[in-house]
Amino acid sequence: MIHPHQARRFPAVSQWGILRSDLVVSLVICLAVTVFFWAVAMFSSLHRSPSDSRLYEIAQADAIVVLAGDDNRLKFSQLLIERGYAPRLISTLFDPGCIQQGHHLEACRTGVRNTVDEAVAMRRILEQEHLHRVTIVTSDYHALRSGAVFAVVFAGSNIDVHVMPAASSTIPHLSQLWHELVRIGPSVLGALFARYAPGTYDFLMQQRYE
Repeated sequence: MIHPHQARRFPAVSQWGILRSDLVVSLVICLAVTVFFWAVAMFSSLHRSPSDSRLYEIAQADAIVVLAGDDNRLKFSQLLIERGYAPRLISTLFDPGCIQQGHHLEACRTGVRNTVDEAVAMRRILEQEHLHRVTIVTSDYHALRSGAVFAVVFAGSNIDVHVMPAASSTIPHLSQLWHELVRIGPSVLGALFARYAPGTYDFLMQQRYE
């Protein structure tokens, strides 16, 4: 019989030891890099104008897709259209093919509920419209998450999609920034479900929004 004092003692894992683990350090570094580049993108968008010649260094798009939400997204998109950046503007709220067929506007709503829905609807619509180069316009604070979602949904579509952030009317609150960071993981996961298990995605969304 082994005496309790003779039992092998395993080294205790301290809280500091956990915090110094490779996984946690890697996550912290990734988060810091993400926040840094996100901040740079938002700072740049504050000084961006549709008349800025730097916009035209990027190949012009076949269409601009404006995400639902902040009115500044639509205003920025309309100015880009006026400047000749793209020949047409598409809202994620409406199906342009439905409108072209003469249906009432309300009957042509896409019914999108979130960014993943917008990406899924736009992939279907843009493929039907045979577009190949599209610019997604969204708010500066939302650009990181929407870019990740659209990258997942449009993978393998042969449609070149890039996100152009529009400056917000006010400096984003910390709560908005935190919300975006927290939602990146679930949004990307939702995009994967929407791509590879649409039935499961629809079920989960019904449970969430009901």
